[in-house]
Amino acid sequence: MYRLGWSCATFLAKMGLSLLIKVEIIHDKLANVYVATSSDLKGLIVEAETLDELEKKYGIWLLSCSHYICQNYE
Repeated sequence: MYRLGWSCATFLAKMGLSLLIKVEIIHDKLANVYVATSSDLKGLIVEAETLDELEKKYGIWLLSCSHYICQNYE
């Protein structure tokens, strides 16, 4: 897959190529929520109480635990 943040991504998407969007997820212990952000999609900041909620509510698909890093912030 081609990443959204790379050059020519818009052109390739118009041609029908699927794009990969990198999402970083952190766990905020104080607020007890998971926060997802992406440098590929400017302004994307969403939060949910669980990883399942992120996936269901916002359509953020988690391929497996080995494909993302979940950091804890206090």
